[in-house]
Amino acid sequence: MTGATLEKNLTSKKLLINNSLISLLIQGGPALLAFFTIPLMITGLGNEKFGILTLIWAIIGASSIFDFGIGQALTQFVAKKLGLKETEDIQNYIATAVASIFMLGLVVSVIVFLAAPFIAKKFIHISPAFVNDSIGSFRLLAITIPFLMLNISIIRLLEACQEFKLIGLLKIPVVFCNYVAPVFILFFSKSLIAVVSVLVLGRIASCLAYLWFGRKIILIFSKEIKIKTAYLKPLLTFGSWVTVSNIVNTIVVNIDRFIIAGLISAEVVAFYTTPLDALSRIYTIPMALMSVMFPAFSSEFFSNIERARNLYFKSMKIIFFIVAPICIILFLFAKQGLTMWVGSAFAESSHVIAKIIILGVFLQSLNILNYNFVLATGKSEVQAKIYLAEFPVYLASLWFFIKYFGLVGAALAWLFRITLDFLLFNFFALRLIKLRRNDEKK
Repeated sequence: MTGATLEKNLTSKKLLINNSLISLLIQGGPALLAFFTIPLMITGLGNEKFGILTLIWAIIGASSIFDFGIGQALTQFVAKKLGLKETEDIQNYIATAVASIFMLGLVVSVIVFLAAPFIAKKFIHISPAFVNDSIGSFRLLAITIPFLMLNISIIRLLEACQEFKLIGLLKIPVVFCNYVAPVFILFFSKSLIAVVSVLVLGRIASCLAYLWFGRKIILIFSKEIKIKTAYLKPLLTFGSWVTVSNIVNTIVVNIDRFIIAGLISAEVVAFYTTPLDALSRIYTIPMALMSVMFPAFSSEFFSNIERARNLYFKSMKIIFFIVAPICIILFLFAKQGLTMWVGSAFAESSHVIAKIIILGVFLQSLNILNYNFVLATGKSEVQAKIYLAEFPVYLASLWFFIKYFGLVGAALAWLFRITLDFLLFNFFALRLIKLRRNDEKK
């Protein structure tokens, strides 16, 4: 990797298309592999130990929330500076962000390590025979967290530099250790600790590789690297609002399940969550595209607003023409598809809910573009404030619709929130484009 890496056009059509396809493979490939290997792991570990493994996977998957938004701030900041060709001192911003994320990882690591016995004995209900295995597994996970956080920070840097091919290559050993190596381990040992050990080794190995390439990129800017706490302020300002958004969104995304269980019954929750969780997989498409377009938007918004505007509308068209046909087919054959998947009795209770959810999934797929664009402009507070304003409205609508329309009402309330979300984020995205164009004309 040389200086030429960063001298290329980071928002060229060919590069963005290639990186979008790579990003889709990065996000969709592991899910496809898991489809075949998870049944083997369930058989080898048994339901209870596999359940604990899924909790460990969930913590690994959610580890990005522990960086308090600094990772996303790093992508936005570096892409913006590269677009403006203002690279002076950028290496120190990167080093400060990476070091901060690593330190946060150490704090979380200590907390998880010390809390492992409580998690295994009090927080989750497991058989006494598996308690020691669970404690050991969670402590192994704790050791991994700082390396996970380093991975996230370097991935954010690579995304800003549009190095998605490299990200894809470096993720191969992680995917292998997540979904393939455990299957081989189970031929020799049914120990959960043995399986988790493979996950840990894979993450540590990938971390060393990410650090190697991350260091090479940083050295392109300058060989003099310093960690400066003063540079944390702009990163934390952006990141703090991202953290607020993540917390509120996590609550909003899951609270409907608990309200359904409280107002109707826990017995019927599955009729709502099964189609919702399954159809949410469609988001893989716009999310893969946005992982590439987010740094492109950040790069162009401040240096070439017309280019940023064109990228925005082209992205909207791409998502529309890919997702719309999928949603139309699923809408028309919702009942038949559910019957084939989960049986006629389940489909009878769930197909109307599925149709309502499909409408929301289509809108939300487009909205993933809107809120990524808003974030790319540096306006992270807009997303947080929208989520905070929507929260009480959504709670009230959930209560009203469930009370008068039952389980279908929960889906209607969800669709109402998604529609409101889309209208607000679309308004702000277009507003920011208009304001920036007016500024450039002055």
